[in-house]
Amino acid sequence: RPILPLSGHQLLALWLLQPHLRPTPTGSTLAAMVDVAGVAYVDASEHGYGIAWQTRPDDQPEVVVGLPTATDAWDEQVHREATGFVRAVELAALKAPGRVSLIVSDCAPVAQAATRGSSSRPLQRAASTAALLAVQTDSAFVPLWIPGKEMVDLGIDDLSRKAAQALQDARLAPALFEHAADLCAAYLGGRPTVDWFASATSAQLPR
Repeated sequence: RPILPLSGHQLLALWLLQPHLRPTPTGSTLAAMVDVAGVAYVDASEHGYGIAWQTRPDDQPEVVVGLPTATDAWDEQVHREATGFVRAVELAALKAPGRVSLIVSDCAPVAQAATRGSSSRPLQRAASTAALLAVQTDSAFVPLWIPGKEMVDLGIDDLSRKAAQALQDARLAPALFEHAADLCAAYLGGRPTVDWFASATSAQLPR
């Protein structure tokens, strides 16, 4: 893994300022020399995990939302965050192999474990997985903790909750639902007004 002279916060600051930094006489900037490929913001909840990947601060983020698998540690919140961290590292390895990626989480124990290791088995497993991927892809995955409120403000918190919940229940696409409602009106004399069996994430009518 590359040895980086800057902390995660310094790398994030450089990445955020990159569009505004002027090139040096040699045509490069400090941000370019550090070569931060992108930032993966990750959050997890009892419903699943959400990741927002950006290669540049002004880019529309690429969003990945997923549910836990049978082998994921999901009993405690810190274990969920560790699993989400690993998924973010896997995404960064896929998007930017051989480069530096920031993995931003609001879970301090996970960020610390990724840097120093942990006596917790799930946290140490996550840290070991990230380190192994770094070696295999010749990359650096720099963990960074930020407060949970910032995740909420960025909309990342909703990815692991509302967006993950939406994956757990199926519903008709809005256009198909409207077509079905029109058929009800044409053949049954009225459109549906109540959905007794919908969940909070699949309801398209009052429940």
